[in-house]
Amino acid sequence: MQKNDFLDDLMECIIEGINIPKVQVERVITPILGMFLESILNRVFAEHSKFSGSYTLVSPEFPLKKENNQSTNMDYLLVNNLKKILVFFELKTNPKSFDTEQMNRYIHYKRTIKYETASILKDNLNKISKASPIADKYRYVIPRFESSVSAPQEIKNIVIVYLVPRAIKEELSNNEDIDFVMSFSDLPERVEHKYAQEWATIRKNLLKLDDFFQVKSRNESVESAFKAIVENIKKFVSTENESRK
Repeated sequence: MQKNDFLDDLMECIIEGINIPKVQVERVITPILGMFLESILNRVFAEHSKFSGSYTLVSPEFPLKKENNQSTNMDYLLVNNLKKILVFFELKTNPKSFDTEQMNRYIHYKRTIKYETASILKDNLNKISKASPIADKYRYVIPRFESSVSAPQEIKNIVIVYLVPRAIKEELSNNEDIDFVMSFSDLPERVEHKYAQEWATIRKNLLKLDDFFQVKSRNESVESAFKAIVENIKKFVSTENESRK
């Protein structure tokens, strides 16, 4: 396989941002991962008969209407038209960026669409667009939804997928409303894509997010345990001194 030094150096520079305050690695990785996401899900779901098939990226940063006519964005919306499935796909590059309120909103939509169908997403786009000062951007997303999702009125199944550092994978996996939780090491080594060689370089660097936070988590656990031991010793010494008075 031909080595791509530029891409390797670029990805190293991006991943290095996890050590720098205010640098949002997630935002930089989102468009890169988005280029490969269809191929990733095609491979990941290949052995799941319920979800297998061809996935199409509807839109990155897909707007979800909140209780008012304002919106919040999910990282990616994908569709499997044959199986009549929509995928809410959320990327987290830092365990601390996990948002419970955001997750609960996805779950709310998952339950709502089960009864009202995915047509609600298109209807909500229209409502957001009418209330927004940047309506032209929403009008760009609406045709993408219409051209990608062939029959939203027939879709009642939402699959929620999280891609997160391995340090929080087990914790999220315990939530029965989240259908799939992947760590970066779960990303397929090979994908069918015109940039398949470049994917190998990208994946290699994304794996560093698993390792970084896994080591950090262990170090924090050791530090916490050490502090607890020190506190217990201080309490013991203090108790002994009091008893001798």
